[in-house]
Parts: sequence; structure tokens; C-alpha cells
Amino acid sequence: MADPDRMLPDPDDADSWPDEIKPDRPKAGTRRTLLVVLLAVGGAVVVLGTCVSGGLAVLFLLPSGQSPVVGEWEMLQPAIGAKVTFEFRSNKTGVIKTQGSDLEFDYTLSKDDPPILEWRITSMGGGARHAFKKPGKMPVAPQADLKFDVNGVVLVGAVTERFRVAFDNNGLLTLDNDNRPLPFKLRRLRPGQL
Repeated sequence: MADPDRMLPDPDDADSWPDEIKPDRPKAGTRRTLLVVLLAVGGAVVVLGTCVSGGLAVLFLLPSGQSPVVGEWEMLQPAIGAKVTFEFRSNKTGVIKTQGSDLEFDYTLSKDDPPILEWRITSMGGGARHAFKKPGKMPVAPQADLKFDVNGVVLVGAVTERFRVAFDNNGLLTLDNDNRPLPFKLRRLRPGQL
């Protein structure tokens, strides 16, 4: 068993039980070092946040792997005296819009040089409009005999057609088919330009 007298401090020894506990004064360089470390960590967090937000903006604003033909295009050539637009959607579908009807299609775009665009007409809509009735879509069978022209110019010569794709320095898209006397020259429409 321990001796109880030895456990008590010596009353004559003033240093054994101080009345006040005084903390050691911090050194002058400690505060400055702490401030520098906090500023460095805060700056790193700001830089990292800026990089991450910039990367996310690029990721969401620039579509990855999107086909260069995606968008809405106006036909310039051959000049047919009517407005015709081609819309290529990112889900590999599209529509040829004319004043009288719309031709919907599925398409593929190869990675060849030059790329080959192949479309297959899936439905036709429009035609004669009656009072209080909107014309419905009419599906097109894969083996159907199809020819669609506007003012004597053939827009669609078969259900499935293949085109060589070229872009020029002016941003025009050219769809060239060996069975056509003139290629389609298309200009991209900006949103709201219809």
C-alpha cells in the first residue's frame, strides 16, 4: 500500500501546486506560419474549385462524340424555289421539312474518309390539309418504291440512300450521291433562324 504522506505535496515547496496555471506564450513565428498555411490551403481550394467547375462546364457545353452533322440545315443547292430544311438529331434520327410534307428518317454516319451518311426514310407526314384535321404520319416500308420531288427536283429517290459528306471552309455541308446530277449543299441554321 502507498504511503499517504508521500502523496501530498510539500507545503514548503511553492512550485509543486501553483495557484494559477499560466500558459506558455506562443512564439512570434507560430501565428505567421499558421496564417500562411491557412492562406495556402484556402488558395488551393479556390484553384481546385475553379478547375473542377471549368472542367464540368466544358463537359456539359461541348457534346462529346457528337456527329458534326447534328443540327438544322437549310438547302441552298439545288435551288428549287421552296424552303427545304434537313434536321439531323443526335439520336440518329432526322427530318426533311418542306412546305407540303415532312419526311422522317433514321441515319448513320461512318468514320470513313470521306464520311458516308446513309438514311432510311421511316415515315411521311403532311400532304393535303383538311379543315380541323392535321395530316398524320404514314410509315414507309423498307422495300417501298419511293420518290419525292419538289418543283421537279428529286429530294428522295429511294427509301435508303447513301451520300458522301464534305464540309467546306465556309461551313457548308455537301451531301453527294452518284445517282443525282447535283449534290445537296446545306447551310447550318442558327437557333431562331427559321
